[in-house]
Amino acid sequence: MKSGRSAPPSLPPGTPVPRSPNTTRKSTACGSITRRPAAARKSCCSCTGSRSSGTRTGRSSKNSTKAANTPSWRPICGATTCPPNPPTCQAKVVVKDLRQLAEHLGRWQFTLVAHDWGGGIAWWFAIVHPEYLTNLVILNASHPAIFQRELAHNPQQQAASAYMDRLVNPQAEQALAADKYQVLADVVFGPGRLAIPYTDAEQHPYRTAWAQPGALTGALNYYRAFHSLGYGLPTTTYQVKAPTLVIWGEQDPYVLPSNLTGLEQYVPELTIQRIANGTHWVLHEQPARVNKYIHDFIR
Repeated sequence: MKSGRSAPPSLPPGTPVPRSPNTTRKSTACGSITRRPAAARKSCCSCTGSRSSGTRTGRSSKNSTKAANTPSWRPICGATTCPPNPPTCQAKVVVKDLRQLAEHLGRWQFTLVAHDWGGGIAWWFAIVHPEYLTNLVILNASHPAIFQRELAHNPQQQAASAYMDRLVNPQAEQALAADKYQVLADVVFGPGRLAIPYTDAEQHPYRTAWAQPGALTGALNYYRAFHSLGYGLPTTTYQVKAPTLVIWGEQDPYVLPSNLTGLEQYVPELTIQRIANGTHWVLHEQPARVNKYIHDFIR
């Protein structure tokens, strides 16, 4: 892990950041921090979206993750505390959670890897707390200034985001839970979404997470808090200083590739990797390729 940020005031100047020889993982409202062994060169925090309870650990990703020398992903988000009401999902609240978690783990600089709603929070974290990040990696999540532009001026993105109106409905939990969460299952596991379909065993952790008390409400509260996600800052200040890799599945039906246009205005050190046959779930579909892009970028 690169140095470059001083220890917090509670520690004497020059005090080394404590490191643990063991890999640990701690959860937060938007995802988890994965603390790698002391022998590893960098710390990595991963933030996942609210609609999935984690990322795939099946036969296609196991070997590719090992080959890329990155931590294995696990379906961990279902075990975190669920946001009880929309205000707890505001960006400033979750960003503060993430910052405090990093400090609790003694990580004053790290690489932040994020997808979907986790990506939205990660963009805000990079904007507000650039001093914490050595690198930023985003998978199919729009920069807040770009997404505001697309929702205001792009009819295609407006249509792609229309599902959000249904998710803020007070009856959304009941609709999503119907028929053993079949609506969610169709979105995540539906036919044609993945080259290798999910087995029943692979689906089980997701369905278990969705069934936890308050889980659906916690996920839906991100949508209900959408209009208060920001910091009330002008978009001209939405600059990301960290070197940034954006991996984008171009067949994403929810966040269109037009969200990449003009991104360099806000992210000067930008690398984009487009995956033409990837969807919103590109990290599930092509884990070997995704892991290689990340590994090559942060090594």
